[in-house]
Amino acid sequence: MPKETEFAELEQLRCKLYSKKCILDGFAVVCKVLSWLCLLILLYGAFFSMSVLGFSFIFLFVFSSIAGGIDTYKGLMLLKYKKEIKQKVYNLVLADVPDFEYVVMSDEKVSKLFDKLRCLKVFGTFTKLVCDDCFIYKSEDINFKIYDIGVYNIAVGYKTKITKKIFEGMLIVAPSFKNFSGVTLIRADKKLKILGDIETMLERVNFEDNVFEKEFDVYSTNQIEARYLLTTAFMDRLVNAMDRKKRQIIGSFEVGNVYIGVQDSKDLFELDISMPLTNEKTFKPLFDELEQAVELVKSLRLEQKTGL
Repeated sequence: MPKETEFAELEQLRCKLYSKKCILDGFAVVCKVLSWLCLLILLYGAFFSMSVLGFSFIFLFVFSSIAGGIDTYKGLMLLKYKKEIKQKVYNLVLADVPDFEYVVMSDEKVSKLFDKLRCLKVFGTFTKLVCDDCFIYKSEDINFKIYDIGVYNIAVGYKTKITKKIFEGMLIVAPSFKNFSGVTLIRADKKLKILGDIETMLERVNFEDNVFEKEFDVYSTNQIEARYLLTTAFMDRLVNAMDRKKRQIIGSFEVGNVYIGVQDSKDLFELDISMPLTNEKTFKPLFDELEQAVELVKSLRLEQKTGL
């Protein structure tokens, strides 16, 4: 952990931000309570006293608007904190962890990742990608990247916009030391109904492993290559990795890389601004999540050069 003096300025900013957040939360709660009170008066007026309808409706609109405005402002304020503070904090925290490096995801980097994942079809058809964080792991055995992503499909209709969540969680991109030229997709059966149609160029690959077949569906441009990539040992490790944490896992092999998606509804790699930066417990969730990614990659043995 960095020295307390290194965090002094950032800790001061965190305290100021957290104090401001608490004040905004208090105002928002008051406005929401008043909104419910106005709603009750509005219902009372509808049945017993028409004279209060106008005033109660106006105040309901005012208090609801203020509460919504406070929530929006608070969200933008916390987003600014993420962009300005998190990079500095993580660089300090990871200074003593040589295997990890934190990378800021610029709009250009997110756009490139969006294009790559669209081409891979591992998440099916989608129109929006959110990527907050990226960590690079480097060791003697293997280098890989860990992304915190959200994949969504936005449908725009007449005066409406519907956002459908396709995937939220961790994306691991690691090199594969097996030579292959095609594309092979691995999808958990439960995820097929929301990931869109499989392209006609991909064929369903059937395996004799009943346990694996129950949990996953595999599609590939090359049946022989898919069986070459997905050995019996690798299929066992993939099933075990999913069972151990009850995680939904999907993956893709493409142009020398392996893409592993681990579904997780919580926002990964986030800092709890209610916790002081000088407290080691503040960063325990971060290190736990990074350790889980490393354990997954090692359990799948992606670094093996002689075969998966």
